[in-house]
Amino acid sequence: MHYELFAVLCIIVCLLILGAEYLWLSLLAKEQEDHKNKYTAAAKKIESMVEGILYSPTEQSRKNETEALKKLMGDDPHLFEIISAQLCFWEEYGGDDAFENKAEVIDSVYEALDPVKLFSDILKSGNKYKIGYACRRLADYDAYDYLGDIYDLSKSRNRNVAYNAAMALSRLGYAEGVAEYVLRIENDKRYSFRIINELFAGFSADRAELADLIFEKCDSYMKAVVVKAIAPYGIKRFRQLFIDGTVSKNTDMRIACVKALGELADPRDEHLLLTAAKDKDWVVRSSAVKGLQKLATPAAVQGVKDATKDKEWWVRQAAAYSLVDMNVNISEIEDVLSGYDKYASDAVKYALYRAVDLKES
Repeated sequence: MHYELFAVLCIIVCLLILGAEYLWLSLLAKEQEDHKNKYTAAAKKIESMVEGILYSPTEQSRKNETEALKKLMGDDPHLFEIISAQLCFWEEYGGDDAFENKAEVIDSVYEALDPVKLFSDILKSGNKYKIGYACRRLADYDAYDYLGDIYDLSKSRNRNVAYNAAMALSRLGYAEGVAEYVLRIENDKRYSFRIINELFAGFSADRAELADLIFEKCDSYMKAVVVKAIAPYGIKRFRQLFIDGTVSKNTDMRIACVKALGELADPRDEHLLLTAAKDKDWVVRSSAVKGLQKLATPAAVQGVKDATKDKEWWVRQAAAYSLVDMNVNISEIEDVLSGYDKYASDAVKYALYRAVDLKES
C-alpha cells in the first residue's frame, strides 16, 4: 500500500514538474514572440519616419521628424541598427532623382542620433552581453576618444568582452593593445589560433609592427601561429625569419615558415621550397608545393611534378592542382599523365577536369 502511494506521489510530482516546464517554455515563447512583434512594428514605423525625414518639405519639419526618430530609438541599439539599415538603403538605392542633398540629410540624421554616445553609454552599463558589441561598433565609427576604455576592457576576465574589445583595438590600429591581448591568450591553444588570424585580418595599421611586438615576448607556439597569420600578407621584412624557420625542429614552425616563403614568391628561395617539398612532414611538403606553384620556374615545375608521386594523397592532390594553375602545357606533364604511377596520373587528370568544369560554369 505504501509503495502504491509512493508511486502515485512520484507521478504527481513528475506531472507538476512537466507542467511547470511547459508553462515556462510557453512564457518564454510568448516573450520571444512579443519581442519579435515589437521590432517588426518598430521597423515599419522607422521605414516611414526615415522616408518622411528625407522628403520633408522644410528644414524645421526635418528636424522635428529627426527628433521624433531619436526619441523612438532611445537607448536601444537594436533600434539604431534598424534605422542605420534604412539609412544605408536610402543612401545606396533610394531617391536619387528626388533630391540632390540626400547624403547631407543622411549625415545629419546620423549626427542627431549620435551613435558614438549610444555605444559609449553601453560601455558603462555593466551588461557583459552588450559591452563587447559596443566596443566593435565604436571602432566602426573610429571613436578614438574611447580607445583607453576599450583597451581596459580587453583585459577583462570575461572572454567575450576581452575578445571583442581586442577586435575593436585591431580595427582602430592600436598595436600595443592588440599585442598585449595576444600574449595574454598564448597558452590557450584551442582559443588563440582563430583569433590571431582575425586580429591580423582586421588590423588597420602596420601588421609588421604588430607582429614585431608579439615576436619580442611570445613563446615558440605563438610565434608559429603569428607567422601563419601574417603569411598571406607577404611581409618581406620577415623573410630571414621565415628562412630560418624552414629548418626548425618544430613542425608547426616549419609549416608556417614554408607557407610564408611561398607567399613571398621570391625566386631566391626556390631551393628552400624544393628542399621543403621533400620534408618528412606531409603538411610541410604540401605547403612547399603550393609555394613552388607561384614561382613557376622550370625547376619549380619539375619539383611539383615529382610531388605528384608523393606517398600522401593530399600532397599529390596539391601538386596536381598546382600544375594546372601553373598553366603548363600538356606536353610538359605527359610523362605524369601516361606514366606508371596511376595515383599521380589520376590526381592530375582530376585537377584538369575540375579546372575545365569551373571555366565552363
